[in-house]
Amino acid sequence: DIWTDKQLTQTVKYYEDELGYNVVGAMNTALAYDSNAPYGYMVWNGVVLGTPEIHKGAQTYLAIDWEGNVELRSMSTPLKGNEKTAIPANFGWLVKDGKLTSTKVERTSSDASRSMVGVKADGTLVICMNDGRGANNSVGFCNYEEGEAMLALGCQWAANCDGGGSSTFLTKRVGEETFTMRSVPCDGAQRPTAHGVFVVSNVGPTGEL
Repeated sequence: DIWTDKQLTQTVKYYEDELGYNVVGAMNTALAYDSNAPYGYMVWNGVVLGTPEIHKGAQTYLAIDWEGNVELRSMSTPLKGNEKTAIPANFGWLVKDGKLTSTKVERTSSDASRSMVGVKADGTLVICMNDGRGANNSVGFCNYEEGEAMLALGCQWAANCDGGGSSTFLTKRVGEETFTMRSVPCDGAQRPTAHGVFVVSNVGPTGEL
């Protein structure tokens, strides 16, 4: 088995130290359950590493083509063949075509830390995470509240990633030389996860983004 799970800070450190990337933002998307293999479509630099036929589990996936166009898709939607990157997002739609997928105002799931990915109408990628279960004095979001938050951020499409103890959010802000974990793990420590989404900068050390 070539696949493994790691704490997000460990994975980001590997991408920076071993692969030379300047990671300025990172968030988890999926937890490993029965296997560390990709939970559906995974593409890295145009190479398909996972499909639902090989291993399924996630309901949605994030895809970015070679032109930088971003899409959120149902896992039932096949790859187009022009993807540079694709990554599973575990737990399905929160917002689809500008509408909440849950129409119930009442809480539709328990409060928890949550990780969410979204796409605006202009193709802008949004990654969002909230603390929960008492971490950082935050109760957390239920699924309906996740959808409301992503709509408020302007997303036309949004998906629920793995949350709870998996939720982790890292950033490297302007002027900082190292990344910092901004989230507070509700389990008291980071949980190893299988998949994540990274924001990478190719800007030189000028302080400009």
